[in-house]
Amino acid sequence: MNLKRISYLGLMAAVLPFPQIAMAEDEAGAADAEFALEVITVTARKRSENLQKTPISITAFSEASLEARQIDNISQVATFTPNLIFDTSSAISGSKSSASVFIRGVGQIDFNLSVDPGVGLYLDGVYIARSIGSVLDIVDIEQVEILRGPQGTLFGRNTIGGAINVVTKKPTDEFGGNASITAGRFNRWHVKGNVNIPISDKLLSSFSLARFSRGGHIDRPNLGDTTGGDNSWGGRGSFLWMPTDNVDVSFAFDATTIREQSCCSELVAVNENGFFAAANNGIALGPVPLDPSDPNYFGQDDLPTEPFQDNTDIELPSNLDIWGVNLTVDVDLDNGMTFKSITAYRELDSFLIRNNVHAANVQFGQTGGVLDQQQFSQEFQLQGQALDDRMKWIVGLYYFDEKGININDVNFNPVVHIISGGKAHSRSIAAFSQATYDISEKLSLTAGLRWNKDNKDFAPEGFQYVIDSGIGLPPGALLVPDDEREISAKEFLPMANLAYQWTDDFMTYATFSRGFKGGGFSQNVFPPLPELPSFDPEFVTVYEVGFKSAAFNNRLRLNGAAFQTNYDDMQVVVIEFIAPVTKNAAKARIKGFELELTAAPVDNLMFEIGVGYLDAKYLEIDANALLTGLTLDHKLVNTPKWSLNASVNYSMDFMGLGTLTPRIDWSHKSSYANDAFNEPVLDQEGYSLLNASISFEDYDEEWLFVLSGTNLTNERYKITGFSDLATQSLAEAAFGRPVEWAFTVKRRF
Repeated sequence: MNLKRISYLGLMAAVLPFPQIAMAEDEAGAADAEFALEVITVTARKRSENLQKTPISITAFSEASLEARQIDNISQVATFTPNLIFDTSSAISGSKSSASVFIRGVGQIDFNLSVDPGVGLYLDGVYIARSIGSVLDIVDIEQVEILRGPQGTLFGRNTIGGAINVVTKKPTDEFGGNASITAGRFNRWHVKGNVNIPISDKLLSSFSLARFSRGGHIDRPNLGDTTGGDNSWGGRGSFLWMPTDNVDVSFAFDATTIREQSCCSELVAVNENGFFAAANNGIALGPVPLDPSDPNYFGQDDLPTEPFQDNTDIELPSNLDIWGVNLTVDVDLDNGMTFKSITAYRELDSFLIRNNVHAANVQFGQTGGVLDQQQFSQEFQLQGQALDDRMKWIVGLYYFDEKGININDVNFNPVVHIISGGKAHSRSIAAFSQATYDISEKLSLTAGLRWNKDNKDFAPEGFQYVIDSGIGLPPGALLVPDDEREISAKEFLPMANLAYQWTDDFMTYATFSRGFKGGGFSQNVFPPLPELPSFDPEFVTVYEVGFKSAAFNNRLRLNGAAFQTNYDDMQVVVIEFIAPVTKNAAKARIKGFELELTAAPVDNLMFEIGVGYLDAKYLEIDANALLTGLTLDHKLVNTPKWSLNASVNYSMDFMGLGTLTPRIDWSHKSSYANDAFNEPVLDQEGYSLLNASISFEDYDEEWLFVLSGTNLTNERYKITGFSDLATQSLAEAAFGRPVEWAFTVKRRF
């Protein structure tokens, strides 16, 4: 097999958030930038296709596009993608590497081992099962694709909201590489490097290394330091062996280590009539008077008066180690078919501690624990064509095995101190097939089906018990019986798509698809229960219509999609006493649309606009969930009605030396809820973000200099939060980073 390469000449176009630039050399050797919206290749349907011919609502970012926006990790693509929210810190996780991803209002905020995410994240075709550790840094990334809507047929379970497909760069047959350094506010130093080394004509290699260091933006005056910063190392190695013309063998390994402080919540409200009335009379650090006039009293007036302040006086580590390997074999068979095998193994080890109250002398609530996880996956794909090449088909088999242990120390002294957790084991097998048949030159039909079987086990293994209690529970009392529980599910996931190519530049499509997210267990238990609670899978059925178009000699592209999602057995995180638990709480309906426009009205000038709209509401509330206070009037979590983004950039010659490009990026999200009960103190009003940069690149494309700024209006906005004012009597929220500047120098060789 010949080495497949995709050449990205500049910045990408179409629904991609930054258009491509086609470069032409003039007689003097300088380059005249001739803007053109060029053909973009994506792999959303497990084969290489023209983006404009792919009947899916998809946004893609190239390496150049990510670089132009100064994106450091994949969570930041949400700023430029309609109907996508990508929070880096799940509520109460204590880690800013714990993803909570929602596409079209479908996702999951629970980070525990026993709960699965609702948007699938894939790294070179490998499913990343845990939300912790899935905020991938942008190192050696070739492309990021965001697929909206359920992708169950080809990607499997847990992609009911959509999928994020991350593709890394492959080794090439030329020696070269790049190195960059970024300095910025909060003592930011980000250093990245990549080198491509052809070992022989049949064995190629590449290696990357990154160091991310940045001081925190949240002051901790009682400790004299900050939290919310970066302190990580990451590396990746990749090999490509081509033993014959029709066989490619790729092997890659990656590793990341993070040593930070618990991040990044601030105490935003307390209920003085709740636990503080009791806790102020006997906090772990000593008695605190009930009389508000006493100087040692703690109440609403004692919350931080300055933004980005955490008054805790306890060191709270947030440590994370991740590594993985991937072996991919591609074979061109003699009969025109292709075979692919993807074998992968990954491990995750984390240790997190967080303080609920974030206040000195008050420690009613400290949680922490460990999460150790291992996953193995194997996928086989066979692709080909039939019926005089009018049909393109793919069949495949998939196996996934995940094991882990998740133990949490939950300390609500003087009321109760417990250990919560256990061991989990998940197994999934699947068989899938999808085919696209060209009924005519213009009309094509795609149909697919996936059979999925899941099994999950959870065993407390002695990790569900009382350590101490001020409410009459004896030390050692079990919270649930020490018995292993198992749940299973068998599901068929169909998909059908009809696409019509009216002209070379205009295509419409209609899609029916169904997806499901696996059930699980609620390992956070208090008070004691007769059985470990579990929940069933949730399902979505989606009807979608869309179009893809180009005009004015390919200087304008406009793509759009409208959809309705019927959401059944919806898994919602609710509060039972002091424990956040997941229940099949509701039935919902979500409808909306996306529009994405890219235009180059004149040479050197580019506009990009994205619009997302969501109309989401509960249709039914389960009887058990009604007891928690959830109602039909509550808003769905992370579903802003409007998400907008716009960008403009203009490239110009600078003294005959290179290209100078100013760029402005603006985004807006309307109001949305951060928790299921829509606690007002956690609700986020509509807000806008403004980023800008100016870059210079020499005509030889060897040097790149970028001066950039993010959140230039210093907008203060919540990205996640937790509230239990009724029982725990507190609410905390994590806010987005304030205004920052950075300067980057990059050298290619």
